[in-house]
Amino acid sequence: MVGDGQVKRPVATKVWWLVVVCVAIGSALGVAVWREFRRSYVVERHAQEVRFDRAELEANREALRTLLAALKNPDTLEREAKVRLNLRREGERVVVLVPGAGVVEQARPQTNESLPAPPSPPSSSGFMANALSWWDYFFGVRPPR
Repeated sequence: MVGDGQVKRPVATKVWWLVVVCVAIGSALGVAVWREFRRSYVVERHAQEVRFDRAELEANREALRTLLAALKNPDTLEREAKVRLNLRREGERVVVLVPGAGVVEQARPQTNESLPAPPSPPSSSGFMANALSWWDYFFGVRPPR
């Protein structure tokens, strides 16, 4: 009955609205699922970092407990005080060895010959000039051409 004030809608229009409502509900559910997945991923990653930090701190705690047990020995305590704090007992003489101080004198030739001069800067730019300069430095003569 078309004349009762009701407008008959075609089936295609009803299907169209059904599709729009389903897409809207599906989109809302998709966004909610994505947010939950992302939140759980972030929480799991943070939990993994916390587990790693905890293992690192436990290893550090064990190292400190070992050091504490070792420092209960007076000889170990004295040695650590000397090494870490540069302390000394009264009447002790401290000798400081600087690395490389005596090595320079031993590395020089004992005769009057001097060390070879460092390579001179290349006269012309390029790979060959640089290679020839280093050849002169190491071997003292130019290679045959």
